[in-house]
Amino acid sequence: MSGHKSSLLADRTGRRTGSTGTPASTADQKAKPRPHLAQLFFSAKHPLLSAFHFEFIRTDRDHLATRLEAPEQFVADETRGELHTGFHTLILDTVMGGTVLGSLEQPQPIATIKLTTQHCGRILVGQTIVCAGALQGVRNGVAYVHGEVRTEPGDELIATAVGTFMIGTRAVPLDGSSPGPSMGLRR
Repeated sequence: MSGHKSSLLADRTGRRTGSTGTPASTADQKAKPRPHLAQLFFSAKHPLLSAFHFEFIRTDRDHLATRLEAPEQFVADETRGELHTGFHTLILDTVMGGTVLGSLEQPQPIATIKLTTQHCGRILVGQTIVCAGALQGVRNGVAYVHGEVRTEPGDELIATAVGTFMIGTRAVPLDGSSPGPSMGLRR
């Protein structure tokens, strides 16, 4: 499955793009970029994510890509050093949700509605991997995202996913700000 370069990691034109995929204006390019909200979320405040040590390699409005070393805590087969495929789903959900956060004007809670993962390979303990997400669109408070996990080096596809995320759930944000609107849902 190698040989196909990830469309989620690089802009094919080599130009910086705006949120609609069109080239950003010169004024936008000169303005100091705001920090990607996922960088706040993937912090020491999050009990699980703080252990992964994500390195951000792409952070723009509709894309997020991270690099990390596969942790030994998720080993499924100790003789081969392979991680459980649930780890693929965990980091895809995390990075794809982070992609949604980066598209928001203001921080607000989000929740995974549905995530479908296709497992194409296995990650080995200590292997460097890249997990990327790309926002496809938002409609009626629901974000639609594609994601993938690949090895580095080698660019071997390990897993791919599609997911939907609700924006503005009742959860309390990690930054301590007030919860977002309920989107008409009842508890």
